[in-house]
Amino acid sequence: MKYKTTIEIITDANNPQDAADIAGEYLRGALETGVDMRCHTRKLIVERAILVAISSFLFLSSLIIGSLIIMPNKTSSVIARYNSINNKTDVAVQPPLRTNDKTNIGNEFKKVWNVKQNEVTIKQIPPAK
Repeated sequence: MKYKTTIEIITDANNPQDAADIAGEYLRGALETGVDMRCHTRKLIVERAILVAISSFLFLSSLIIGSLIIMPNKTSSVIARYNSINNKTDVAVQPPLRTNDKTNIGNEFKKVWNVKQNEVTIKQIPPAK
């Protein structure tokens, strides 16, 4: 297991260079007072993150494989439905349109439709200047 240790040294100095010099002297043992030191040690998070990623990948993979093993009928029925849709022997039946020429309802509808379309078209034409 790897650990990360952070040592923080706090000094009273006039500028950053003096602070670095005082910290160096303290670490060498030349100074015994005037420096405050804090130390923090913890485990590396990288190993933990890798472990979590691998375990979640294995868990999700096992769920997917398990669901495919448990429910083979649903998967095959979806494939069978897809193949039946693409089959050329299937025919869609559509009732005759109401605008068919064989009925009077269709002729009346066409007349009303043409009148409405003509009115809309005339309204869209800009007036002559």
